[in-house]
Amino acid sequence: MHGVEFAPLERQHGSQVLALLRGTLLVPLPRLHQRLEEAYERDARLGLAQVALCRLAGNAEKVVGVLLARVATRRTCCAQVYIDAVAVDAVFQGQGIGSRLLLRVLTPCLPDGLEVREVFLHTPLQATELVAFYRSCGFESDDEVIDNYYPRRWMPQAQALVLRWRPPTAAQHQHEERKGPQDADVS
Repeated sequence: MHGVEFAPLERQHGSQVLALLRGTLLVPLPRLHQRLEEAYERDARLGLAQVALCRLAGNAEKVVGVLLARVATRRTCCAQVYIDAVAVDAVFQGQGIGSRLLLRVLTPCLPDGLEVREVFLHTPLQATELVAFYRSCGFESDDEVIDNYYPRRWMPQAQALVLRWRPPTAAQHQHEERKGPQDADVS
């Protein structure tokens, strides 16, 4: 993956990000523009709007991946983060870019000090490769399915699967530290 850098989303990336997201986010174009404005203004400074950049000849940058996430629920001490989209240019898929973008937001604490209680997303139920990808990044399903989540004109099977990632608790950390090699899970 030589030559790929990760950075916060900035306005200069806008047109390339829009082109990459058009086939990924199933929302009308005006809503997509609105979502990008929110990302520039709020989410990028929290580390929740990220791009993967590839350097081209003449030091130009090409956006080859994007992740848009936002704080969905905020309480005094903790937050839920919702992932709107992860998209990687087809030429660059299979190189770990999507996983690395996700890892940048799968964190127990946001830069402003707010504790992350969970990160969640919706993905088409029938998109088994996407579900497998998110599971490989640590997301789990409690089998929650939302009917009619996607407009039928965009997707004939409109069901979405809810996937969640939760940061390890302090007790889980202590348990892992005490686990010896003989206790390792070898499944």
